[in-house]
Amino acid sequence: MRTNFKGIVLFTRPYREKDGLVKIFTEDQGTQMFFVRGFNQATHTLKSQLIPLTYNDYWGTINQEGMSFLQEARTLNFYRPIHEDIEKHAYGIYLAQLIDASINDRENHPELFALLQDALELMVKSTMYPVIATYVELFLLPYFGVHFDFHHCVVCHKPHYEMDFSMRLNGMLCSDHAHLDEMRWLLSPKVVYLLQVLSKAKLKQIRSIDVSDETLKMLRDFMSALYQEYVGIRLKSKSYLDKLQKYLT
Repeated sequence: MRTNFKGIVLFTRPYREKDGLVKIFTEDQGTQMFFVRGFNQATHTLKSQLIPLTYNDYWGTINQEGMSFLQEARTLNFYRPIHEDIEKHAYGIYLAQLIDASINDRENHPELFALLQDALELMVKSTMYPVIATYVELFLLPYFGVHFDFHHCVVCHKPHYEMDFSMRLNGMLCSDHAHLDEMRWLLSPKVVYLLQVLSKAKLKQIRSIDVSDETLKMLRDFMSALYQEYVGIRLKSKSYLDKLQKYLT
C-alpha cells in the first residue's frame, strides 16, 4: 500500500549494475531499506532525496519483509552546512551509522529519530560537533546493553568530580579507591565534568559548553576506548573520522 512518511537518509550502496539500495531512518517505522531502480542515473527524479544526511518527505511502499520502494519525494532539510564541511560531514555520517548499528531494522524508535534530527540541526549551527558526537555516544550506550554511572565511584558510591575510569571494575574510581586499578584510564576533572553533564543534559542544552582542544581530545580518546572495550563495533565511518582528525591536526 502506498504510504507517506518522513525520514533521514542513513546511507546508500550500489545494487546490480544500475540500481541502488537506500537505507532511511523513518520517523515512525524505524530503519527501512529501499530499492531504487536507475539509482546511478544523473537525472534520477529522486536524486536530491537519496543523499545521506538529508531529511525528506517520501511517498512509497514499505514492506514488512524484503525491500521497500520509493515513488516520490520532496526535500525538507538538506543540512547544507554539513555537506559543505568535510569534518562536519564525517561526524554526521558516523553518528548516522552508529545509531543504525544500535537498533534492529523496522523497529520504531522515535526517540532515536529525534536524537539524529536534533544532532544534525545542532551541527548546522555549531562547531562543537565532537561534543555532539560524545553526547550521542553516551545516549546510545544502553542500546548496546552498556550502563555506566559517571557521577559516583563504583566502590564507595559517593559523588565525586575528580575520578578516573576503571575498565577492570567497570566504572569510575574516586581518589580514595584509585589504587584498586593501577591501569585505570586517567581523566581530568574537566573531562569528568563533561561526562557527567552530557550523560544527563538535553542535547539542545549543550551548545553553550566551552571546551578546550586538549580536553576535547582527551574526551574523544576516552570515548573511543570505551566503545572499543564495551561495544566492540568498528564502523568504517569511525575509522575515516579518526584518520581525518589526524590529518586536520
